[in-house]
Amino acid sequence: MPRVMKPSALPEDYDLIVAIQAGDAAAFQTLYRKYWRPLFNVSYQATRHTDDAKDLVQELFADIWQNRAAVKPDTFSAAYLHATLRHKLLDRIRKQAVRQQYISRIVATTTDHDNSTEAALQSDAFLEHLQRELIKLPERCRLIFQLSRFDDLSVDEIAGQLRLSPQTVKNQLTKALFRLRTSLHEYATWAGILVMGYWW
Repeated sequence: MPRVMKPSALPEDYDLIVAIQAGDAAAFQTLYRKYWRPLFNVSYQATRHTDDAKDLVQELFADIWQNRAAVKPDTFSAAYLHATLRHKLLDRIRKQAVRQQYISRIVATTTDHDNSTEAALQSDAFLEHLQRELIKLPERCRLIFQLSRFDDLSVDEIAGQLRLSPQTVKNQLTKALFRLRTSLHEYATWAGILVMGYWW
């Protein structure tokens, strides 16, 4: 019986997706090579940053491989890939906006009480120190902290996303906050707001 396909699926793409669903890594590489460049071009036009553009496209293809059983061969198309990339770009923009709002609120809350040049300089130094200390955290602690403070996710949302128990998330977040509070002790006001999670 002839195969029935919707117009959106090219025959070669249909065959590649079927092979990928069967775990064919070579077929996945073929698909990757076929679509990587046009997707990267779109991603770069949106981000204007080579590494960010590459990361988004790599993430897209990683999702395809990890969730290959759910990809529908008869509807797979370049349009599907571009729509998926667009969602990832919008999600990245949203997360960056939340992160910037969080940092801005730390600075605004502290400098409102002391609007001096010294306070402004201290806030800049605090943010630089915070970035350095975040890098030192164990990977899981850092990720959970970022999801909580920068992506504005609840404990239950983080637990679901990382497939951890809520208690594990709480323990890791407590560990991250304790280490940050200790390492940022010289910035008592800023660190206090950060650790207490004032807006959460």
